Parts: sequence; structure tokens; C-alpha cells
Amino acid sequence: MDPFSSPSGGSSSNFNPDAFKDQLKNHLAQAYAEEFLESSVSSIKHYLY
Repeated sequence: MDPFSSPSGGSSSNFNPDAFKDQLKNHLAQAYAEEFLESSVSSIKHYLY
């Protein structure tokens, strides 16, 4: 469900800002967690080897 890909003709009343904010928050949290895990794993490997 990409909100930007939907046509902006007439269906603007279906847009829910709160749901969009939640979706954006979840996406950012997931990206941040993945980045954090990657850096943590690489630093742990650096300490181990």
C-alpha cells in the first residue's frame, strides 16, 4: 500500500493522516532498527576477530 501511487482524483477523503503517520513511524523504526543491528553486528565482529 503506497499512498503516493494512488491517483489523487476525488479519493482524497479516504486519506487518513493518523494512519499515514503510524505507517511512516513503523517504516522509520524498522529502518533504524536494521541499521542499528547491522552496525552492532559489525562492531561485535570487529571485537571478536
